[in-house]
Amino acid sequence: MTSIHDLKLGSNTLEVLEVILNALEKFPEDIARLDLSSFTAIASNIDNLVKNATEVQNNISDMKTAIQNSKTEFDTNKVDFDTKYRQFGQDLVTAEAIKQTILDTQNAINMIKNGVDEAKTQLDTFSTKYDTFVREYNTIMALSANIDSIENLLNDLRNILDNGVIDDNNASTQKTYSSKKISDDTKALKTELNLTLNQGLETKLSKAEYEADKPTFALKTELNNRVDELSQSLNDGLNTKLNVSSLVSELGSSESLVVSQKTVSDALALKAGLTDLKPANTLLATMDTPIGITTLGTQFYCLTNQNQYILVDNSEVTTETTLQSLIDNGKVINITPLGVGQTWQDVTSQREANKNYVNTTDRPIAVIIYIRAGYGTTSTVYLDDKPVAGIVGETARGFGGNAFLIVQPLSKYKSDGSASAWYELR
Repeated sequence: MTSIHDLKLGSNTLEVLEVILNALEKFPEDIARLDLSSFTAIASNIDNLVKNATEVQNNISDMKTAIQNSKTEFDTNKVDFDTKYRQFGQDLVTAEAIKQTILDTQNAINMIKNGVDEAKTQLDTFSTKYDTFVREYNTIMALSANIDSIENLLNDLRNILDNGVIDDNNASTQKTYSSKKISDDTKALKTELNLTLNQGLETKLSKAEYEADKPTFALKTELNNRVDELSQSLNDGLNTKLNVSSLVSELGSSESLVVSQKTVSDALALKAGLTDLKPANTLLATMDTPIGITTLGTQFYCLTNQNQYILVDNSEVTTETTLQSLIDNGKVINITPLGVGQTWQDVTSQREANKNYVNTTDRPIAVIIYIRAGYGTTSTVYLDDKPVAGIVGETARGFGGNAFLIVQPLSKYKSDGSASAWYELR
């Protein structure tokens, strides 16, 4: 393949030959001007030389024409070659630019992916805390249900305490008969038994049966003794039941003992306290709607701004306090998930390098900054004065990339390099 150097050398050679041909064309005219009288001896030779020179001239003219044609073709080929060479150079530059753009895009995607992974980790942490809160809340709800059943039992026991443990008219596992009723019933039973015995067993059985079972019958005196023993046992048992230490219980679930009045009062007070401490979920129409409940852990959802809050400080808070007042005094925390009720906003024209910007909202926001760094320099993004992302210019054209960060309320952030794009999710 002919090089550019060879082509240029051939072009220069053709130009030299053209000069020589022009000089040879003038040579016969110069000879004709000579005084040929002094060259008689060589006249014939000169004629021959002239003829030869004419032939040479004709040959040279032909060569000149051929050379000019070759030069024209060479110039045409050279122009075409230069055009293709310039196009090749432009294509090479374009390919390099495309390659660099692809690398920049890949780095930006990787940084966004890292930021998304970090956001996912924070969301997973929040989900774990929320699950723990739900389990504790369910435990409190179960305890509340148990307390309701205890309250019903306590109402029954309170009725017993108010009306006494003696009930001679009804049978109950929680009450007992009076000693008088027991004595009267015992005497009535004894009288009935004596009457039955006096009537004779023959009225109850056939004579044959009576004669067969007679050896097994107890004597009247034996039955009287048994009745007396039973009456004494019943009286002794009742006296034992009427002893306070045997009747009243502070703990346990006995069916024959009652709970002391103090224990009932303490249980009712405990239930009231637990009911007051049970968190609730409250729906508020506006930021100026009274909250209606002051229990710690209560969650408020505002229909106006579609945000969710949790009460973390109920000191100096009443049911008439508004949600806006709680926010202004730092009594609640905004727990609305990131992205809910928020949109991406282009704030590039409102941001500049080396200037801190504070998140003045009451919610976390997400920030994406596209920054560039010249060759041998570094651009860094800071969150609360701590470097969290950076770009190093490692190529002659510099380097660019995206920085992704989540900014908590009242945290500040900045970039020490100029940003070609700056977006905030807020």
